[in-house]
Amino acid sequence: MRGNVDKQYLDFLPDISRESYFNIPKLSNDERLLFFDLTETERLYYQGLNTDNSRLSYILISGYFKSTGHFFTVKKIDVPRDDVNFILKRFHLKSGNYSLSKTTSSNHIKSICDALNVAHYNSVNHRQMLLDKAINLSKIHIKPIFIFTELLSNLEQMNISMPTYREFQYIISFATRAEEKRLENIVFNIPKNIALEIDNLLSKNDAFDLTSCVSLPKDVSNKEILSELERLSEVKNLYQYANQLLPSLSISTESIKYYGSLVKYYGRSKLFRMKTPLIKLYVLCYIFHRCQRMHDNLINILQALVSLYHTKACTRADEYMNDLKSSFQSEENNLAHILDFYTNSLQVTWILTTQIFLNLDS
Repeated sequence: MRGNVDKQYLDFLPDISRESYFNIPKLSNDERLLFFDLTETERLYYQGLNTDNSRLSYILISGYFKSTGHFFTVKKIDVPRDDVNFILKRFHLKSGNYSLSKTTSSNHIKSICDALNVAHYNSVNHRQMLLDKAINLSKIHIKPIFIFTELLSNLEQMNISMPTYREFQYIISFATRAEEKRLENIVFNIPKNIALEIDNLLSKNDAFDLTSCVSLPKDVSNKEILSELERLSEVKNLYQYANQLLPSLSISTESIKYYGSLVKYYGRSKLFRMKTPLIKLYVLCYIFHRCQRMHDNLINILQALVSLYHTKACTRADEYMNDLKSSFQSEENNLAHILDFYTNSLQVTWILTTQIFLNLDS
């Protein structure tokens, strides 16, 4: 089977995933109708075959390739009987042995590649291309499953059949080891004072309080702000150095997060016992990511405080406006009394004046 594992290389897929990618697929009836069908070019080759055994094996190899992107060497022990019966009935073939010679199998595959415009993967023509791609991908993300899925996508875009799991193991193992070696050579030369500070940090029992590193502040009080600033000051030198070093490593933000996550994965005590130079990279990535999170926390606190002050200011402004309205209403009432008094006084004066002039006329 093409999903066999080579123990000397990285085994990056669990059994279920490996079987789904690299073993002969289990097809439904609808899938058999779709995949066990022949194009016009395939049919011309099929009609030139001399035996039903050869025709049966050709349809099996073609159908499984269309389903998975693999070229399987079909063996009687691997092929589901339902697939065989379906093909025998649909193409009016007789039952028989469908194992092939290496030459016949190669001819079948070449015919299918020509018909479907696909290149058959082989290590001589394609391995170096995949190695170069995998090495570049390892700088974006060192996780093997990421490299694997990107390589699959690359093969599909280039119309190249999928290699065996062992071939993927070799390529991805080579790429990840090359990337780790590259980073080790860089990290090996970090300043002695930084290396010593990392060792001292690892030797402290409470150095990696992961809960406090990643949790949000409880509130926006001065106490929480001072607590965040204090945690930042503890690793200020390491953060400043990480800020200088990490951009020069040509690794992605996702890789920085991944290397930093290994601190939590391994734990302080195990990290302290490990001898690889990459431990210092893990710690620097962790410190960098931790401080970035703390900066985000402080920004969130600032935004919350601005929002709080804005709300309080709006509330106070509303209260002040209400007070002004109440005061103005009171002054309006007083003004009405004054105007009323003034109006009444004018009326009285006019009456008296009129009366006086009347008396004078008399």
